Amino acid sequence: MSAIARRGFAAPATALAPGPAATRARRVKAMITSAKNAGSPMSRRSRLALPRGGLVLGVPRERPPPLAAQRRRIRVAPNAASADALHAPPAEPERREEDDRRERTAAARLDGERRVANEHDDPASRRVRYAYLAAMVLATATAVAVSWLVAPELPAAIVPLMPRGLDCLDWTAAPGAFVRFVDYYGTAVFAQAGVVTAGAAGMNFLGCLVVGCITAMGGGSFRGFVLGEQVFWAQEPEYVYISLAASVLTFFFWPALERLFAKAGKSNVLESSLNWLDALAIGGFCVIGANNGLRAAAGDPVVAVACGMFTASFGGIMRDTLCAMPARILHSHQEAYASCTSIGAATFVTLSALNVNPWVRCLAPMAVVVALRWLAWSKGLRLPTYGTRAE
Repeated sequence: MSAIARRGFAAPATALAPGPAATRARRVKAMITSAKNAGSPMSRRSRLALPRGGLVLGVPRERPPPLAAQRRRIRVAPNAASADALHAPPAEPERREEDDRRERTAAARLDGERRVANEHDDPASRRVRYAYLAAMVLATATAVAVSWLVAPELPAAIVPLMPRGLDCLDWTAAPGAFVRFVDYYGTAVFAQAGVVTAGAAGMNFLGCLVVGCITAMGGGSFRGFVLGEQVFWAQEPEYVYISLAASVLTFFFWPALERLFAKAGKSNVLESSLNWLDALAIGGFCVIGANNGLRAAAGDPVVAVACGMFTASFGGIMRDTLCAMPARILHSHQEAYASCTSIGAATFVTLSALNVNPWVRCLAPMAVVVALRWLAWSKGLRLPTYGTRAE
């Protein structure tokens, strides 16, 4: 072997003796040269093609790295948080879904806060919000004026009878049957909303059950406390059964239903359906609450309007408080909610003072609430925030 070969350099092709060894050496040299020109290491198959030994006619063989180094994959994290996430065990599907729901809730809240901040720079938005506030005040003032001037005596109740149980399906008998049906199904809708919110907050089965029942019956219970009445669900236990059944079904089947709609790309359809159902439910709740307020407060219109709003919205306040969330009806990062029920209750009190047809007295306030809620979730209708001025 020449001095050039001993120093690890390949001998010129002309110096190679003819025969199979020379052909193999040229092939090896060509493989090494092409790998170096490409800037990538030789493949395992190419390395195996080389004969054993350190040199082939002066060509050093590229030795593969140790087996332990091949198996060990070093992953470098840019910071400590990434390192913790890198070594953390994979999250369960339920945990990932819960995190996704929390992220969506936080994103929606942040978006609402940004829109509220933009209100200070948008005169048109401020005018719309102050016009909505004026409409709410005007509705309550009209109910007070009509109740005191037109009908000084106690206004008639919505209906003489609100049938219980399956009799509520007979809507031809009296409007009270329809109102009772809306009350039943609204209880189930509120229980579903409470369980979903509690689940997103990380509560277990018992926590979701408690929050669902409180959301469904909390508004009516608070109204009874204000009026000094017995708790309504103790006298009518079917509300407890409806709340429990809706809460249990929601806990076990609602996540699968959400995944099904999300897989089909119909999540917006599910959300829109819930908005419409909730709007009709709070419309019925405000009618029932205002009617009970009229009867218990000797026809006082302000008490009746307040009781209508309590019944329709205070269950949500209890839910948000238990889930450590900002109360929905007290913050403008969410659309109008309790104010819609206030206007609906004022409409019911006004129509009751005028002694109009019972069907109109029941359905007109519900229609008003549903229309205002549609404007709220589709057009962003909200009350003005502190520190803004109409221009």
